[in-house]
Amino acid sequence: MADTPCPHCGAPHAASAAFCPTTGVPLPGPGAAPTAGPGLPEKGVFDILKEAWGLYRRHARALLLTCAVLFVPASVIKSCAVSLIMAPTVAAATAVEAAASGQASDLEAARMALQEAYQRHADRATIDKLQADQARALKEFGRRSMLAAGAAMGGFTMFVLGILGTLVTFFIYAIAVPLTNGALTIAVADRVLGGAAGWREVWMLLFRRLGPLLTAIIPAAFITAFGFVLFILPGLILGLLFAFVSPVVLIENLRGREALRRSVELVGSDWLRVAIMITVFAVLRWFAQLVAHMLVPSSALFVSSLFGDLVTMIFLPLPVLGMVLLYFDVRRKRDNFTDDRLRADLEALKTA
Repeated sequence: MADTPCPHCGAPHAASAAFCPTTGVPLPGPGAAPTAGPGLPEKGVFDILKEAWGLYRRHARALLLTCAVLFVPASVIKSCAVSLIMAPTVAAATAVEAAASGQASDLEAARMALQEAYQRHADRATIDKLQADQARALKEFGRRSMLAAGAAMGGFTMFVLGILGTLVTFFIYAIAVPLTNGALTIAVADRVLGGAAGWREVWMLLFRRLGPLLTAIIPAAFITAFGFVLFILPGLILGLLFAFVSPVVLIENLRGREALRRSVELVGSDWLRVAIMITVFAVLRWFAQLVAHMLVPSSALFVSSLFGDLVTMIFLPLPVLGMVLLYFDVRRKRDNFTDDRLRADLEALKTA
């Protein structure tokens, strides 16, 4: 059987090939229809994740470097803030533990004395005195614990550090992650079309539309944060609706309110697959944090926070690649989006 052109890179491959050697994307089986063009059935989430895994496996080094450019510095800053915020809390816990150890012996002695008095059938006056001693020891234990906690956790200091930590955490999750997603969007589009752009080229292309991208992701972040304040559920819904903001800005050259509306429109037309993809990301994030907490003690605040983010970064490309491929599939179904149109959009980004 003659070699057939690849629907992803255009080069001929052997009929027995399962993956495109250039892009790492799974190839259709014998007799399968082309992967682009109108009128084709939508891909299942499993198929999209399988395709994303193929891309990740073939281009892991380039994709991880693309993530690390912004994600690692942001994680270092965030981890510093977390260690500063949690340090007074750890100090308070240490102080409480010290107070507990100092008072435990007194409480135990009072308890044993009272128990011995009961066993010897001591007179009522002796028992009343021992009960009063036990009550005083318990009260003193509580008082010293509260004083130790209050001394270690100054209210004003905690307030200031709390604001700082909130701002830094907001930065990494609401700004750094969408920007990283945008860089991966460009990398995926390039790989799907058979390119081999490195992390430098990817980020340079993103900087061409950094302004429009910020006009969309910053309002999206504030709106989503406000939704989380309103009993969490509105924030989850808004986060779902804004899932395509980065691809919309970079591929469709929209900005601000138009980009947000476009993302809502696309997600609303296929919300179930988007929700499943976001759930996959949430599960991977939870697993990464679990691994980090198992390997690094929670008392090592900076190392624990940074290591958790680095483990997350290892998993991050997979759901992001899946979300970008899902965006392409949704547009293919709605807008007759083809590889030729994607190539034209990518060229427009390069010449912007």
